[in-house]
Amino acid sequence: MTPPYERHLLQSRVWFEFQKVLGNDVIEISSEAMSAYGVVEKSDGKFGKFFKRLYFPYGPTLDSKNKNKILELIDEKARSIGVDYVRIEPISGATSKWLSEKGYKKMSKSFQPSNTSVIDLGSGWDKLLMEFRTSNRQGWRKAEAGALIFEKSQNIKDVDDFWKMLKDTESRTSTHMKSKDYFVTMVEFILKNRCGELIFAVHEGKRIASTIVFDDVEQRCRYYLYAASYPEARKLDAGASLVSFTIKDAIDSGLAYYDLFGVSPPDAPQDHRWYGFSKFKRSFAGNDVEFLGDWEKTVTYRHKVLNVLRKLR
Repeated sequence: MTPPYERHLLQSRVWFEFQKVLGNDVIEISSEAMSAYGVVEKSDGKFGKFFKRLYFPYGPTLDSKNKNKILELIDEKARSIGVDYVRIEPISGATSKWLSEKGYKKMSKSFQPSNTSVIDLGSGWDKLLMEFRTSNRQGWRKAEAGALIFEKSQNIKDVDDFWKMLKDTESRTSTHMKSKDYFVTMVEFILKNRCGELIFAVHEGKRIASTIVFDDVEQRCRYYLYAASYPEARKLDAGASLVSFTIKDAIDSGLAYYDLFGVSPPDAPQDHRWYGFSKFKRSFAGNDVEFLGDWEKTVTYRHKVLNVLRKLR
């Protein structure tokens, strides 16, 4: 299915402002009621440092009225700032045929996840809880009975506890996360702008699981961005119960959707690197959403030559 929201968090004004705080080279393209947010960055691969791209994460936002105009403006901006190519990831409002006609080529891999799971919060907490996987419901009942306490952070120093859990999680799962400075900046930003939460699950006075959620208030959607835990959290289903709490909290906050931000394709084999946590994310009664993937358009002649050389390899 297509996403229930009109635009993605990564194309929101609040995310654009967060990128500016991070010091990224961000671009805003606007005309009348249209807006698109991109970032100028180095390319990937062996020769990436020699090429620059203008990248629109999960964007631009397209509809029948603006889609031609917005791509024209992107082309103009790309040429004016001297990037070698443009990468876009429209979530809806376009077809493969139309994008090809506009000079874009579909990439074999996507930088952002091409699939996600989105929960419709409209039915309310009690009904939604009954649609969760049985173990999630049982874990929530235990948490309600006192096995866990949930704490919303109001102190930037709490990032230290999140970071310790994250490093522990990294060592167990062989994953690689962003720097501590990134998370400090993110939590400072969401607390200041009231657009998200750092939340902990606490057992017998010890924080054992944590998560960062980011809210797109305009689109009434909460995004599950980062999570970390200690090994003992698994025995208590603390990770699942913490997600359940953030979903209930989203409903209580008047939000309409909850995006679990990235799952494997529905037909992915069990050896897919995202299979395990995708199964976990799908256990909260969300609907699978598929995006259009990554599309690129060459701007400079030297990038065109590079593409030819890649084909000859």
